[in-house]
Amino acid sequence: AAVESNQMPPGGGLTEPDKTRLIAYLSKLIAETPQASPTPTPTPTPVSYSFDTAKVLCTGCHGKNQRRPQLTTIDQWRDKKTKILNAVKDKSMPRGKELTEAERGALVRFIESL
Repeated sequence: AAVESNQMPPGGGLTEPDKTRLIAYLSKLIAETPQASPTPTPTPTPVSYSFDTAKVLCTGCHGKNQRRPQLTTIDQWRDKKTKILNAVKDKSMPRGKELTEAERGALVRFIESL
């Protein structure tokens, strides 16, 4: 555009045939320059919990010799399933842990599966 409008090269000085050749050359360079491919949108990693991964969220506070209820065994989780499920759904648990909606949803599905 700058060559076409005589802004480049500074001071003008190009004949019309030179200007035409320079524009053709620059157009060819632009066409050959690889364009950056768009950054792919990352695919979210599916979140899931097993008993071992879910209890890590809770045993910091509900482990042995800590707050009641203790949640160190699968049977303890099953006995308190409704209470745990409600606390996870209303976001009062796990305390001090920021869960994404996907993580919270996965935790709810795990608890419902008990």
